[in-house]
Amino acid sequence: NINMAPPTLINGHPAEKRHHHHHGPRWSWSDSQENFYNCTGYTTPRPRSDRFVTWRSTSALGNALNVYAHAFIYALVSGRQLIVGKGIVPELFCGHDGAYICGLPYANKTFFQHNTRTSCKWLDLADPTPIHDIEEKWYAYKSLGAAIYRGIPSDHPKRTDSKLLARCVKQALRCPPENPLNGIDAESCIMVRAMQLLLPGTVLRKSFAQKALVTAAQRWLGDFQDIQIVLSHSSLGHNLVTASYAEDKVFFDPPTSRADASRRFAGAIHIRAVPPRFERDSNKMNHEHYIKFFHQMNATGIVESNSLWLCAVKNALRADLFVAPRRRDYWPRSIFIATDSSGLCHIAREGLKNYDSNKDPDTFIDTIDTNIAAPEGTSSDNKRSRMHLDTNSIACMDVNPVHMSRVERHITQNTTGLDPHQLAVLDWHFLVRSRWLISVGRDNNHCAKGASRRGTHDVGNPGRSFFGWALSASGLAHAPKNLHVRNCVCKVDKNSVSLWFPHAIATHSTSFSSTTSTAIRYGD
Repeated sequence: NINMAPPTLINGHPAEKRHHHHHGPRWSWSDSQENFYNCTGYTTPRPRSDRFVTWRSTSALGNALNVYAHAFIYALVSGRQLIVGKGIVPELFCGHDGAYICGLPYANKTFFQHNTRTSCKWLDLADPTPIHDIEEKWYAYKSLGAAIYRGIPSDHPKRTDSKLLARCVKQALRCPPENPLNGIDAESCIMVRAMQLLLPGTVLRKSFAQKALVTAAQRWLGDFQDIQIVLSHSSLGHNLVTASYAEDKVFFDPPTSRADASRRFAGAIHIRAVPPRFERDSNKMNHEHYIKFFHQMNATGIVESNSLWLCAVKNALRADLFVAPRRRDYWPRSIFIATDSSGLCHIAREGLKNYDSNKDPDTFIDTIDTNIAAPEGTSSDNKRSRMHLDTNSIACMDVNPVHMSRVERHITQNTTGLDPHQLAVLDWHFLVRSRWLISVGRDNNHCAKGASRRGTHDVGNPGRSFFGWALSASGLAHAPKNLHVRNCVCKVDKNSVSLWFPHAIATHSTSFSSTTSTAIRYGD
């Protein structure tokens, strides 16, 4: 019998609030732990509900989630249960006033007072200390293989177990083999599973969503109806959670349901420009490069064929009509912009200010048949639909970005809106809650392709983790082969686009010993 954790010592949220309708099989953290234990031939610690790993981090959002990835893998291999501890992002996500209905318990002070703690020990996974604290310095996540036995010399005898453990982690999480024909690769899949456990359904707490609307009433640039719809994806919940959270069926293969898709922005663009002042970089050359980059982004906002903003909006709305042409209900049609550079959203919106979609033949989209009803925001013309674009096609919060780990958070009691750190979480959330997603970065003085669509999405590199983890939490897929994607400036092309696509096929993997293993594949 597995001992249960004291239920009164861990504060969390009700499991029944976290589930949403998805197609295909679902399974739990407990299922994955047992699968891993069996796969290793019972050579690793047996899963227990009274042994814990704490996710704690003082890093900014992306790096904090890198630390969480290490905790997730360590917990699976060591047979321990994940809990959320102290730190900027752990508390912003899952704390007493956190943004999300989290899938993991948030531990209070009493819990830690009643249990002894030690640092994670890859060389002694069976250490009986009740709580293992993940190392805060593990903010660089490179891959599954690099995470297992992290910091242990390559010639250490224990390293011989690494390949077996990595194979069993993939099997336990039902991730595909390397280089599948079509779909999410194994490294991406592991990150998807990590986010599914932490944020099942990516559901905001109702209190956070209400504060976001209060702030939006003063700061939102764009269609207010769209942000209301996206923020309606929230729920109440402040009940106790015990170690039974491990039995919740939080894991599933994307995509999400049409109902979920209808409460997402039509698209989102993450622009990581790394402003020198934001990063406390006094290098004069870097500052000059940034200024030139900013001017270039201004130039690409001009209404012409190479406009990043116009090209992105068209691609996102074209994808919408492709994946859900028969819908009659309203789906948000805004493209949300998240960036670390003040003023870029204004530039993007100005780029569409004088745009007249009626004079642009490129806004026509061929539909499948004459009986298809044109979605809201389009007009029908026999077998064609026309997209209507205007300034409100692009949306953002008109606020100055904040570096979460370099600017101290000042919590004001009884405030009705969100503070700057919470707004950074909201930016990240809106990337997650989109149906079409791309990343753009800065390479010296010009824009360039951002984080990779494949593998670990470059989350181990500076500036890429914020987007990479949003992509992992989004449930979005590769663009299907028969979707036309127009190449845009900043090296935005079909290979950099992720989108909500309604058809998923789970296929059995021949590389795993377990007959329950599945690979994530997306139909063309």
